Amino acid sequence: MTQDSHSNESNQTSDPGLPAERLLDVAMDSKTRQDGPEPIQQAPLSPQELAEKLPQFEITECLGRGGMGVVYKARQKALNRWVAIKILAGERQSEPGFSAFFEFEAQTLAKLNHPNIVTIHDFGVADDLYYLVMEFVDGMNLRDVMRDGKISPEQALAIVPPICDALQMAHTAGVIHRDIKPENILLDRDGRVKIADFGIAKLAGSGTGMNAGTPPYMAPEQYGEANGVDHRADIYSLGVLFYEMLTGQHPDGPFGEKISTSGMDPKISSVVSRALRSEPEKRFQTAADFKTEVEACVSPEENALPPATPPPLPPAKKKGLFGRWWWLLLVGLILGPIFGIAVAGMATYFMPKTYESFAVIELHLEHGFPTSKEFETFYQVLQSKKSLGEVSDRLKMDQYFGKSRAQTIPLLKTLIHFDNIRGTDLVSIRARCNDAELAKQLAETFTQVAQQRARELPWIREIQIDEQPAVPRSSVSPNQFLNLALGGVLGLVTSPLLMLIFAGILEFLFPQRKALA
Repeated sequence: MTQDSHSNESNQTSDPGLPAERLLDVAMDSKTRQDGPEPIQQAPLSPQELAEKLPQFEITECLGRGGMGVVYKARQKALNRWVAIKILAGERQSEPGFSAFFEFEAQTLAKLNHPNIVTIHDFGVADDLYYLVMEFVDGMNLRDVMRDGKISPEQALAIVPPICDALQMAHTAGVIHRDIKPENILLDRDGRVKIADFGIAKLAGSGTGMNAGTPPYMAPEQYGEANGVDHRADIYSLGVLFYEMLTGQHPDGPFGEKISTSGMDPKISSVVSRALRSEPEKRFQTAADFKTEVEACVSPEENALPPATPPPLPPAKKKGLFGRWWWLLLVGLILGPIFGIAVAGMATYFMPKTYESFAVIELHLEHGFPTSKEFETFYQVLQSKKSLGEVSDRLKMDQYFGKSRAQTIPLLKTLIHFDNIRGTDLVSIRARCNDAELAKQLAETFTQVAQQRARELPWIREIQIDEQPAVPRSSVSPNQFLNLALGGVLGLVTSPLLMLIFAGILEFLFPQRKALA
């Protein structure tokens, strides 16, 4: 899961250390112990062979092999990112409980989400190959860091706390690592510590019954029944790791009963001794407790401020969001209405249009002005099926609408409107539709039919046309002026809020630099 790209030329002249491509080989050299006979291992698949089974990945190389499987470096094509793929060893898939254990391993890892734990992205089965897709850590493992046998106490004190954080999170989730060792502690390019290979971890109180670990990092209880192991086994293993970082060697005697603390800070010695107690109840009971004691070992002088340095001048007061971007409000007040009017105009342009053409006729009666009842009778004559049918026949409206004559008549009735001009003997005939030319033809034809049908009413002497229908130049709906006015008002009202949001985005992208007064 890791590959070293550091040169280390400035630190080592006689011993250049391990190259990047050997990091996983180093990690696999310290083999994890598992109960039962060691099966005969088969040669791992080549990158080309694995690529045929996992076409969604571009397999570049085989990084190494351990007790549970083989690790490959690959590029996930869909997301264009580098990942590490761990394949369950083919010869172990037939072992009782091993395939289920591998799937359980993936589900266990999926519960762990912590910056100091190698992330698992996916898992699955392809042609009887069980695989995990994990985060690819570009860096080195702790074994490679300790190539000279040990590291400085300051480095050790900096590495242990993040390991404790990760273990505390995992233990809270009910997950025990069971194989804490230098090969499973990775450091990326930024120096971030990550715990790798939770592949042998099991949820507390469950599992296949297999016992796992790496001597001499195993706690005494790990040599017994697997069900008797709890999270304090990881604390013991971390104690061995801590001791090895400080001294360059493992504790002597069975289960590290003999430890050499000569030359070691007394506070650090006390922490190591407590972590390596054979009885779990005498160790630190949580990884958080371990971390607290380790951090207490840091020398107070290391946290002290540098002496004899003049205090910095107070920073200049920040102008604040409005102080920096007030001019955006003015821009918004100008551009907001313009933008609103433009949007309203565009919306109005694409709205369906309604055109109106009208004619005005004058009724000449035998006895003076017509009564309201006579107007009503006249309207009923004009809206009768006979009148509407005649208009439909003259204009061939059945072909225009693509409907039968009987279906066209109700449609025509909705397009024609009659109104009496109050206090006169004038009647307006208005035709409304979405075609300006058709509106004019409808109004004109209804006027002609009205003149013809008026002869059937004995009390009407004649009908005189006062105003001929014409092709409308503009639509009556939608109201363009009203829409433009509403667009301008909305643009003016919403522009301060939009400019405030825009100013917030600019403040985030271009934060104010701290300047000295």
